Amino acid sequence: MKYGLTFDSEEQAHQVIESFKASIAKEGDTYDEVINLSPQPQASVTVIDQATGQIKAMVGGRGTKSSSMSLNRAYTGSTRQPGSCFKILSTYAPASAGETLATIIKDEPYEYADGTPVSNWWGNYYRGNMTMRKAIEQSANICAVKTLTEITPQLGFTYCQNFGLSTLVESRTTDEGKVFTDIQQPLALGGVTDGVYNYEMCAAYAAIANGGNYIKPIYYTKILDHNGNVLIENTSAERSVIKESTAYLLTSAMEDVVKKGTGTACQLDNMAVAGKTGTTEAYNDLWFVGYTPYYTCAVWSGYDNNEKLPDYARNFHKNLWKKVMTRIHEGLPSKEFEKPASVEKLSVCEETGL
Repeated sequence: MKYGLTFDSEEQAHQVIESFKASIAKEGDTYDEVINLSPQPQASVTVIDQATGQIKAMVGGRGTKSSSMSLNRAYTGSTRQPGSCFKILSTYAPASAGETLATIIKDEPYEYADGTPVSNWWGNYYRGNMTMRKAIEQSANICAVKTLTEITPQLGFTYCQNFGLSTLVESRTTDEGKVFTDIQQPLALGGVTDGVYNYEMCAAYAAIANGGNYIKPIYYTKILDHNGNVLIENTSAERSVIKESTAYLLTSAMEDVVKKGTGTACQLDNMAVAGKTGTTEAYNDLWFVGYTPYYTCAVWSGYDNNEKLPDYARNFHKNLWKKVMTRIHEGLPSKEFEKPASVEKLSVCEETGL
């Protein structure tokens, strides 16, 4: 008999457990069992102060914590596919070193190197010439894959590593001789072998919010003995991963994502927000990673057993992000993102990029 992992109620879950035990029971059997039930779909949240690298909050899942050292979906216990959140890190950050947000990318029929068609999330039609800014705002898949192909997947892979993403696979060969690598075109859309950690995605975006300077996440600042003497002081040095001007341009484009693109549900009152949505092809993973001038927050939602999310749950992650960040920013002065002197603002034709 085949048993599922998700149920409509706790009562139904316990009924299935009893049914399973009855199906395998033999005379004289005894049980020493622990039953853990988790509400589904699940979620994880990480909040980082981008100026210091300190993790201010981490939520490893929904439901009552009933055991120690249990699954933390925001930390190293759980990798998930990042979807289009990866476009910024793998594609547009490295591309911005030689291009501008006005660079034209044509949305048109396009194939991966193996002949598989690349499709956009909005359906089987094409929008023609798009500026890089518009491609980010509308999360255009074809534009992202074309751009990564042009700058090379190797460069995109290197940037992702520089952003602190530790789970990417350079090359792995199975016992059967099958080779896996993330140095390939699907990297543009977050198609990676093992997925990513929530807290590492948050730290990567925090680097953009921090003017292009990455800080390894800090979980504690110091450990004292009973006399107040410092035993361990925890610090993390900044290192530049992208130029300050590049960080600002990416921020500006991601502000449009929130103002009029795929992330409008994440707008905050009286506070600038920049961020990017992420959705895997079958709606198994939904993300929003975004930041204000104060904090960076990454939210993931999905089923633990990787089921497709139903229609009613497909805005849950955005609503959660907004509610968390609204609470965090209560009483903070309104701020906009500061434009560095190295960036010049000009009017651009959306059709030609001139």
